[in-house]
Amino acid sequence: MWRRTFGFHPLWAFADHGPRGSGEPLAVLSRPGNAGSNTAADHVEVTRRALRKSRNGTGGAGTR
Repeated sequence: MWRRTFGFHPLWAFADHGPRGSGEPLAVLSRPGNAGSNTAADHVEVTRRALRKSRNGTGGAGTR
């Protein structure tokens, strides 16, 4: 049942998701159930989060 919450269309970014890669998740953006599949702002945001994590090696303290 839809309760007007987030989590129905998450957008993920993975590192090295190839045959020999670890497929480590770098970032995820929880989006509302009515989010468009080609929303540029969401893609830019998840890419920025992924790049920020890959640069400093951590997703914890020091990231937004």
